Amino acid sequence: MPKSNWNYRIIRSIEDEQETFTIREVYYQDGTPELCTIRSEFPMSTDDIAGLQHQIDAYQQAMTLPVLDYTLFTLAQPTETQQ
Repeated sequence: MPKSNWNYRIIRSIEDEQETFTIREVYYQDGTPELCTIRSEFPMSTDDIAGLQHQIDAYQQAMTLPVLDYTLFTLAQPTETQQ
Protein backbone atom coordinates (compact mmCIF):
# COMPACT_ATOMS: atom_id res chain seq x y z
CA MET A 1 0.00 0.00 0.00
CA PRO A 2 1.44 3.43 -0.94
CA LYS A 3 2.37 5.64 1.96
CA SER A 4 1.06 9.20 1.92
CA ASN A 5 1.62 12.08 4.30
CA TRP A 6 1.88 15.85 4.35
CA ASN A 7 3.79 18.68 5.97
CA TYR A 8 4.38 22.38 5.57
CA ARG A 9 7.09 23.47 3.16
CA ILE A 10 8.42 26.74 1.86
CA ILE A 11 7.51 27.09 -1.80
CA ARG A 12 9.37 29.44 -4.15
CA SER A 13 7.44 30.85 -7.10
CA ILE A 14 7.98 33.53 -9.72
CA GLU A 15 5.11 35.51 -11.15
CA ASP A 16 5.55 38.61 -13.31
CA GLU A 17 9.30 38.41 -12.63
CA GLN A 18 8.66 38.71 -8.87
CA GLU A 19 10.11 35.95 -6.67
CA THR A 20 8.02 35.03 -3.64
CA PHE A 21 8.27 32.46 -0.85
CA THR A 22 5.19 31.06 0.87
CA ILE A 23 4.47 28.32 3.40
CA ARG A 24 2.05 25.75 1.98
CA GLU A 25 0.86 22.26 2.73
CA VAL A 26 2.66 19.68 0.59
CA TYR A 27 1.26 16.19 0.08
CA TYR A 28 3.59 13.25 -0.53
CA GLN A 29 3.10 9.82 -2.06
CA ASP A 30 5.83 7.33 -1.14
CA GLY A 31 8.08 10.21 -0.05
CA THR A 32 7.73 12.18 -3.29
CA PRO A 33 6.05 15.62 -3.22
CA GLU A 34 2.93 15.32 -5.40
CA LEU A 35 0.63 18.26 -4.60
CA CYS A 36 0.66 21.56 -2.76
CA THR A 37 -2.10 23.88 -1.66
CA ILE A 38 -2.90 26.76 -4.00
CA ARG A 39 -2.71 29.42 -1.29
CA SER A 40 -0.29 30.16 1.48
CA GLU A 41 -1.22 28.95 4.96
CA PHE A 42 -1.22 32.45 6.47
CA PRO A 43 -3.03 33.87 8.36
CA MET A 44 -3.10 31.21 11.03
CA SER A 45 -6.30 30.38 12.83
CA THR A 46 -7.42 27.59 15.10
CA ASP A 47 -9.98 26.99 17.82
CA ASP A 48 -7.54 26.96 20.75
CA ILE A 49 -4.09 28.11 21.91
CA ALA A 50 -2.59 24.59 21.78
CA GLY A 51 -3.63 24.26 18.14
CA LEU A 52 -2.05 27.62 17.35
CA GLN A 53 1.21 26.50 19.00
CA HIS A 54 1.11 23.30 16.96
CA GLN A 55 0.77 25.34 13.75
CA ILE A 56 3.67 27.61 14.73
CA ASP A 57 5.86 24.57 15.49
CA ALA A 58 4.99 23.03 12.11
CA TYR A 59 5.84 26.29 10.31
CA GLN A 60 9.16 26.46 12.14
CA GLN A 61 9.91 22.90 11.01
CA ALA A 62 9.30 24.03 7.41
CA MET A 63 12.12 26.56 7.83
CA THR A 64 14.59 23.69 8.37
CA LEU A 65 13.71 21.86 5.12
CA PRO A 66 14.93 22.65 1.59
CA VAL A 67 12.80 25.10 -0.38
CA LEU A 68 10.65 23.48 -3.09
CA ASP A 69 10.11 25.25 -6.40
CA TYR A 70 6.45 25.69 -7.37
CA THR A 71 7.21 24.43 -10.89
CA LEU A 72 7.65 20.98 -9.32
CA PHE A 73 3.88 20.98 -8.85
CA THR A 74 2.70 23.03 -11.82
CA LEU A 75 4.52 20.81 -14.31
CA ALA A 76 2.84 17.73 -12.85
CA GLN A 77 -0.68 19.17 -13.08
CA PRO A 78 -2.72 18.66 -16.26
CA THR A 79 -3.49 21.83 -18.17
CA GLU A 80 -7.00 22.65 -19.36
CA THR A 81 -6.13 21.34 -22.83
CA GLN A 82 -4.90 18.02 -21.36
CA GLN A 83 -8.07 17.35 -19.36
